[in-house]
Amino acid sequence: MNILIAAYYTAPFGGNFIGSLQDLALKIREKGDNIVFLFPLIQSGKRPWMEWLENSGYQVILADLNVKEEQQIEFLREVLDKNQIDLIHLHFDMYFGLVMHHSEVFAKRKVLIHDHMGYSTGHSIIKQRIKFALYSAIYFKRGYGLITVSEQKKKAYPFLAKKWYIPNGLSLKRNVDHFASREETRQELGVQDDQILVTLLGWDMKRKGVDIAVQAIAKLYEEGHHVVLGLIGGDVEEYHSFIKQYGVDPDSPCILYIESREDIYSLHRAADVFLSASRNEGFPYAILEALSQETPVVISDITETKWALEYEKCSMYPVEDAKTCADAIMRSFNFGRGESNVETIIDRYSINKWCDNLIEKYDIMKK
Repeated sequence: MNILIAAYYTAPFGGNFIGSLQDLALKIREKGDNIVFLFPLIQSGKRPWMEWLENSGYQVILADLNVKEEQQIEFLREVLDKNQIDLIHLHFDMYFGLVMHHSEVFAKRKVLIHDHMGYSTGHSIIKQRIKFALYSAIYFKRGYGLITVSEQKKKAYPFLAKKWYIPNGLSLKRNVDHFASREETRQELGVQDDQILVTLLGWDMKRKGVDIAVQAIAKLYEEGHHVVLGLIGGDVEEYHSFIKQYGVDPDSPCILYIESREDIYSLHRAADVFLSASRNEGFPYAILEALSQETPVVISDITETKWALEYEKCSMYPVEDAKTCADAIMRSFNFGRGESNVETIIDRYSINKWCDNLIEKYDIMKK
C-alpha cells in the first residue's frame, strides 16, 4: 500500500506531531508499505524537521497553496498518480476545500481525515455540531474515514460508519542534538533555584487560558510566593496587549516569555509545574510530554484533559476560576519531582500503540 500523509503544518519546530510521523513511517516501512509526506510550501523554504524527514529517507513534497485552485488540483493529481497512492491521510484541514468541493481528485483512492481539534472557543457549540454533522453526511456519501483525538468530538460526526477516537501517543523522537538538563535550562532562562517555575504553552491565548494563568500567578506573587509564569511560544507584543486587559502588568517579574524550541523536554524538566489552563482542547501533546519528565501538572476541568488525573502528580481546577487555579498550582508544586505512576500512563499512551492503531485503521480503509 502506498500512503500519502498530507498535513497543513508549517510550524518552525516539528514537536510531537512530526516525531509521531517518524515513528509511524518506520512501522509502515517494516510492514512493507510505502509512505510519502506532503506539506505546504512556505516562503522561508524548508523547515529543519522537513529536512530531518528527508534525511531519514522519506520523500517530502511541498505544495504551493497560494496558486489557483485549478493548479492545486493538477499538482495533487500528479502527486497521487506518480506515487500510485492508495490511501490519503489528511491532517489539520489540509486540502479541506478540495475534499468538500472536488471529490473527483480523490476518486478510486481512500481518504482518511484526522481531526486534531476540540470545539472552537467563542462559537456556539450547537452550531459547530450542526456543521460537523453535515460534514459527516458528506464524508459518508464519499466513503471517507475519520479519526478524532477528542472522544466528545467523535460524537459530532453521527452519519459516519468509519470513525474512530484515537488519542495522541507520546513520541520521544526530536530533531535535537543535545537535550539540556534542568539546571542548564533554568540558568539559560534566568530562573533562580528557589523560584517556582510554572510553564504554559500560550500561543492561542484565549483558548489556552493565558488570562486565567496570569491572574493566578499574579495572585500567588502578591501573596509572597517566589513564582514565575513561563509563557512558551507566541508573540511577546501580542501577549502584552492581551494580558493588560486582565489588570496584570505584562512586564511583571512574575511573567517570563520563552521562545519555542524543538527541545521541549528541557523546558518541562526545568519547570516545577506545567499548567494546562485551556478552555478547549483536542488531546494535548504537551501534557503527555510534561508528565513524561515527572513534572507535576495542573489542568482545567474540561473533558478533553481529565484523563491526566490518572497521573498522581496532577491537580484540577474549574476552568474559569483563577483563584482555584492558583491553589491547584501550589498543590501540584508540593508534589515535587519524585517518582510517580508515570510509566503506566506512558505505556497507555505509547507511540507504539498509536502507530499500531493507525495502521489497523489504514487496513480497514483499504478493504
